[in-house]
Amino acid sequence: MRGVTAGAQDGQQNLTGETVTFKGANLNQIRFGGGDDPTGILEAGNQYFVESHKKGYTHNVITIKGVTGRFNAYLFRKQGDYIPLFETSHAVNMERVVEAR
Repeated sequence: MRGVTAGAQDGQQNLTGETVTFKGANLNQIRFGGGDDPTGILEAGNQYFVESHKKGYTHNVITIKGVTGRFNAYLFRKQGDYIPLFETSHAVNMERVVEAR
């Protein structure tokens, strides 16, 4: 699915210097990929500037300008990317999971 996420599924494009939107995260997504927990640091729906992007074999991590930590690139989408209807409802459910923690 082209344009759905900013991670490895997007053809390994480099996101350094791009503006991305944080989609939110559930516990499994936080644990996968060796990234840091964005809970209490990033807010779903907010836009962030990618300072660096490290591509791995199965996952990508990005750093955000002005924010401490490395985050799974799958948790973001590039500004202007198409958001399928199932993803918008899924993001709401992920936000509830993070809030319940």
